[in-house]
Amino acid sequence: MKQMLDTAAQSATHNNNGTEVILGRYIPGSINSYEQVAQARGATYFALPDSHWNNTSSILGNDGMWAINKTFLDQQIAHGKMFVFTVNPESISKTSFTHMEYDHLLKSGYKFMPKDGMYHAIKK
Repeated sequence: MKQMLDTAAQSATHNNNGTEVILGRYIPGSINSYEQVAQARGATYFALPDSHWNNTSSILGNDGMWAINKTFLDQQIAHGKMFVFTVNPESISKTSFTHMEYDHLLKSGYKFMPKDGMYHAIKK
């Protein structure tokens, strides 16, 4: 199972050479969407095309998709990357993946500081 999660997370990782990871809301067609912000900053981000996400989630369900997303976060933590949220993660629905990412980083020893309209995760 671990190998499958590692492979799935790696296939959804974009710009793995970035020094920071951008997280936040997916807003189709918007420059404020987390993946657009990441691309503009040359940062790492997690994304699957909508059709791939829909197909994979229909097989794995939300728990399986979260397991892949969490594996991505753990991989990026292991690489020592910085994490930046495009939105205040405390204001996001607790059932959203963005909030679950925030919660996982909190449990992994990060605290959050607002800076330049974004929220930077800092290792305690």
